[in-house]
Amino acid sequence: MMQLLAQGWGPEKVMDRYLRYARELVDAGVTFRAMKPADKPEAWSLISRHVTMPSEWKIAKHEGGILAHDPGGKLIGALLMNGMSFDGPQGPQLMASIRSVVVDPGWRGRGVGVVTLGMADRPFHPQRPSFYLGNCAEADARFYQRLGYTVLQPGAEFPLPLGAETIKVNITNPDYPCFFFQEQDH
Repeated sequence: MMQLLAQGWGPEKVMDRYLRYARELVDAGVTFRAMKPADKPEAWSLISRHVTMPSEWKIAKHEGGILAHDPGGKLIGALLMNGMSFDGPQGPQLMASIRSVVVDPGWRGRGVGVVTLGMADRPFHPQRPSFYLGNCAEADARFYQRLGYTVLQPGAEFPLPLGAETIKVNITNPDYPCFFFQEQDH
């Protein structure tokens, strides 16, 4: 049984918030774009300064995401994610694994994380993921909940639907013990 910490906001409320922040940031000169292979060292530098992770953890070749730059071109935010395909009941499906959402401390609270996570489907065009999954600190649960994600209690086992099968997943990083997830309607 899933132990719910927070139910996600509805799509209209999430979209209104996303658009408000996106307009404000773009008007202030912030730019957002998909991560390119050449961007990975800079993204890794930002992520590794702000995310607790095992020493062997790195950005893999198949991972990408969204980057945010301030008006002067400095990297101020990064969403790192990867995709996994599987055969679902209606054919091939794609799941996005959100590895990290990082915002430079000087830009926190201004919507950079909201906009980067709101653009999470961009690297996957034209096939958009049908499911998004990640894990976070309990203190960050409200951030994900306000973006429409359902957040589970710390340590709750997650029944991950992979097509006709469901596997039970546990979190092994004690610094980020809560699963967050969202299913997309296509």
